[in-house]
Amino acid sequence: MPLFRREFLMGERISRWSRREVYIGQSLEEFNRIRDVLDANQIKHAYRQVGGGTVLGMSNITYYIYVHEGDEEAANFLIRRR
Repeated sequence: MPLFRREFLMGERISRWSRREVYIGQSLEEFNRIRDVLDANQIKHAYRQVGGGTVLGMSNITYYIYVHEGDEEAANFLIRRR
């Protein structure tokens, strides 16, 4: 656990028990690509960024993207389609 932990939940309001995680990773480029895909296909999503600062010049942020459970299958299909 980082010494300084920052966490932000942004985007659509999706209740914790009805959301499904479609991405977790540390790549800002992949995070933005997936959000663009979801936006282009009008799939509502929420996202969270955990961490902060840098370690040895590398970002120490983990990105999470969530969709409503009813949109999980479509979101995963579109994300993997590239």
